Amino acid sequence: MTSLEKGNIGESLIFTLLKDHSIETEWLPVGENADFKLSDGRLIDVKFSKQSSTKNSGWRFNLHHHGEKQPDIAFFICIARKENGSDMIFVMPGHLLGGKTWTISERQIDRGTYDYFQDNFDIIKNKA
Repeated sequence: MTSLEKGNIGESLIFTLLKDHSIETEWLPVGENADFKLSDGRLIDVKFSKQSSTKNSGWRFNLHHHGEKQPDIAFFICIARKENGSDMIFVMPGHLLGGKTWTISERQIDRGTYDYFQDNFDIIKNKA
């Protein structure tokens, strides 16, 4: 699967989920630093990762745009595709992810490290 295909699948899925959660968004054109803009101007970028099959199985998300950090992104919505084809979706506030990449391990999933952020679209509705 090419990165364009992953992007199209991910963005379409997230656009539908945002609408389902009554979150008004504008889909930004290709080439912008983000995928969606909220009505209040905050930006959302969608990231997709397939599960690695290494010993420490997990997901790695590139949070940069052409090698540059994206400090203006309010939320990264990260789609973690499991080996069985099912998806986990994490709504991550941008200020919590300081680096150019973010990695989630299978162990962190099992321990519930990111349970609060999984499918929690209400985070976007709260403007705090």
